[in-house]
Amino acid sequence: MAEATNTTTTNQNPPQESDVSVRSWVMVGLTAVFVILYVAALLGWIPPLPDNAVVLRLEPIIGVIIGYYFGRVPGEKNEKTLKEEVNRQANKAKEAEQKKEQAQQEKTRAEQKVRDTRAVLSTDAPLADAAALPGTVLPAGNAAASREAAQQTVAAALRVLDA
Repeated sequence: MAEATNTTTTNQNPPQESDVSVRSWVMVGLTAVFVILYVAALLGWIPPLPDNAVVLRLEPIIGVIIGYYFGRVPGEKNEKTLKEEVNRQANKAKEAEQKKEQAQQEKTRAEQKVRDTRAVLSTDAPLADAAALPGTVLPAGNAAASREAAQQTVAAALRVLDA
């Protein structure tokens, strides 16, 4: 269903910039013509029409043009603004999803490191020879005390990992 929606939206061609600018200029031209005619009629340059039938025929046409200009053109701008907002929100959602996936991967890696560390600390270190353990784990001194200190250090590290 989502694929059908995506193909439907991609098949619709948005109006080209040149088409939009031509339509805008046509609307500006028509508006200018009507304003000029209105001003000319107010100043008396256009004599009143003796036949009202012509006025009755022109009135709905003028109303449609004015209605289109004041109704559809702002609606198209609003639609464009809303589409941009939807695209911006979709991009934010994609970014959030990517960050979520990245955090999940980092969490998985950290959990794996903790499991590996726990496995190493619980099996190999207590059984290792005291001389084989690094100096940071074992204090300098006799081997028996060093082995016991190493086991205590490993136990403490396991308690920290379990907490």
